[in-house]
Amino acid sequence: MREPLTFQKSKTRLKNPKFKSGFMALKLNSYTDDFKQNYFFNLDKPVFSDSDFKHIQNYFFNYIEKVPEPSRYLNCANIPEYRPAIANWVARDEILDIVKPILGEDLIFWSIGVCYKPANSLYQVGWHIDSHCWMRDKVIFPPNALVLFLSPTEMTPENGALELIPQLNDAKFYDHDRRDPEKFFFEYEISESELRGQKPITLSMAENRICGLSSHVPHRSGPNRSTSHV
Repeated sequence: MREPLTFQKSKTRLKNPKFKSGFMALKLNSYTDDFKQNYFFNLDKPVFSDSDFKHIQNYFFNYIEKVPEPSRYLNCANIPEYRPAIANWVARDEILDIVKPILGEDLIFWSIGVCYKPANSLYQVGWHIDSHCWMRDKVIFPPNALVLFLSPTEMTPENGALELIPQLNDAKFYDHDRRDPEKFFFEYEISESELRGQKPITLSMAENRICGLSSHVPHRSGPNRSTSHV
C-alpha cells in the first residue's frame, strides 16, 4: 500500500495522519483541517455572487440540455468551445482562495466535467476514484490532486447527491464490475467487495456550494428521482 497523499501549504509539507474511526465527531477549526484529517471538506457558504453563479449555471444548462442522454457526462476541457469560459471560471479568486491553502501556489488544472441528470432519470455515476483514470493511462502516479465539486443546483439524497467513503483513501487499483450503460454514466464501477462494507457519507449541498476530496477517495452519485433536473 502506498503512503497517503501529502499536500503543500506554502513551503511547509503537511502529511496526512492515519485515518481514524469516528471522524465525524472531530471538532475541526476549518475546511483545511477537515481535509487533512478526513480527506474531504464541504463548505456550506456561497462560492460566487448570485449574479456570477447564475451566469455559470445558465451557461452549462443551456448547452447540456441539447446533448443526448447517453453523452450527458461531458469532459468539458476536451471540448474547444468550452475552454475560454472554463479558463475564466477556474482561475477566479473564489476558487483559488479555496484551493491554495491545501495545495499551495504551484497549481496545474487537469480537467473539468459536467454530469447532467434529467428529472426522474435512471442515470447514475458508479463508485470510482478519479485518480484511477489518470493512473490507468500512466500519466501521474500517485497524483497529488484535489477534486472539487460545485453544486449548480441543490443536491439531496433524492436527486443523487455526492456520496463518498473517505476511510478508503488509498492510491491503488481497484477491481471493477461492468455496469448497464442504460443506467450508468461510466461502463465500470468499483466492485462491492472492494468497499469492505464501509458506510458512505452523503454530502447534501445547497446550490452555489463547493466540496473537495482527495483524488483517491471512492465516490459516486445516485439517480435523480426528483422532478427537477440537476
